[in-house]
Amino acid sequence: MKKQSSDQDYVEMSDQTYQKSFHAFKQGLAEAPSRKNKPYLLAGLSLTGAAIAATLLFVSTMDAPSPNGQGDAPYILEDKKQDENSVPEILEKVEFQEEFAKEAIERGPYFLSPLQPETIHHDEFSISTNDDWEIKEQEIPKGTKTTLIGPNSQELTILLLDDPQTDQASVEIETFLNEHPYTSSTELPIEQVREYVIDARVLLSFDDTQFRFDDQAYMYSFKNDETNRLFDVFSSEMYGKRLILFTDFPLDEPDIWAQAYFFMTRVYPAESTYVLSTSEEKGEDGRALTKDVFTASFGVSSSYYRRTTVEWYENKELGFSTYIPQNAQVEKVVHNGMMEWIVDVPEEGPSFYSFGKIDQTIAFNDIKDLFISEYKIDEKSVSKENENPFTFDYYTDEQGSGYVNLVEFKGSWYFIHRHNSSKEVPEDSEIREFMGMPSYFLDELVWNEEQEN
Repeated sequence: MKKQSSDQDYVEMSDQTYQKSFHAFKQGLAEAPSRKNKPYLLAGLSLTGAAIAATLLFVSTMDAPSPNGQGDAPYILEDKKQDENSVPEILEKVEFQEEFAKEAIERGPYFLSPLQPETIHHDEFSISTNDDWEIKEQEIPKGTKTTLIGPNSQELTILLLDDPQTDQASVEIETFLNEHPYTSSTELPIEQVREYVIDARVLLSFDDTQFRFDDQAYMYSFKNDETNRLFDVFSSEMYGKRLILFTDFPLDEPDIWAQAYFFMTRVYPAESTYVLSTSEEKGEDGRALTKDVFTASFGVSSSYYRRTTVEWYENKELGFSTYIPQNAQVEKVVHNGMMEWIVDVPEEGPSFYSFGKIDQTIAFNDIKDLFISEYKIDEKSVSKENENPFTFDYYTDEQGSGYVNLVEFKGSWYFIHRHNSSKEVPEDSEIREFMGMPSYFLDELVWNEEQEN
């Protein structure tokens, strides 16, 4: 794909230099195994950053309702007009047509073959396509336009505008509709679109989807019976930018219409942590006191993103600073043989992650037994197949599940521990989702080199 240079200002990625001392930790988090299989078929693969190259890709089908209006409608469609301030003038005249809307919302099943990752918008974001698709990217005023051309004469165009409120959105939409004449049109109730996308497993239910369907999101469909084409216009704010998706599909091939849902929900940051904003106030080490970030956890077949406001945190006793969720509570616990600082995030319930230090009187070979004893873990539940001596995990129905990663620094052993309570359902998706913030904790960890350990 041809890359273009740009003078535009873009959101700055998080500084990965802070992870140097804990590179082994980061690897351990990414490789932490899970013993719970997903109970359903995955409809899509979302892969970003370094995880793309190492991820095995599978062939899946989307478990969706009948396509093209066959069967009963899953929703009672209502004509809920969007906020006129958010819709370009050219779309205000489009009326709601219930039958066409029902036909346009119910899409699938979508057969998903192995994907090829590509970066877009000056390498800031990532998408995945089949290797037989053609991809073109060009600069436009205030953003970029990426066109995807598929083997079945389908064409999808992703516009990313750096200013979510820019008038350029109206210009691009008007240009698209002028170039694509239609015989019928309808507005699609955006809430019904969002629910269908989740129910049809185009998006997994635990994905953070709300930011892709913000208060000013809208979607319209158009068809031309004479030329046998279906067109879509979708717009929503995404990661502080404006995402616009145009589609051009064969009208008589409804099975591929679901590709619109796939690409409107599969634009991800190319880095595992994406910074939306930072505060002007600084901590003692010169870094922002708060940040609004998306963190990701990579699995074999999907990536899980969570939006979190984090705040600067300093542990003077151990001599480091990093970031933790803004609403988290930190509690120090003294165990036999180790000290532990528990980072408790209220919305995660009894689950938590923690950071701590092993007493120097404890030999390395005894650390695993120390955790088993202090947390009263059933020894049979602790993994034995893991060949990495610096990490281990455990899983039980009664005691919950978790993993521990160890690292040596200045002659002492430190650890990060993630514990998932048995009161929650420890599906693989949830376990991997929770890895995002502990991983970010380590990415941003900076040691005070003057601190004596």
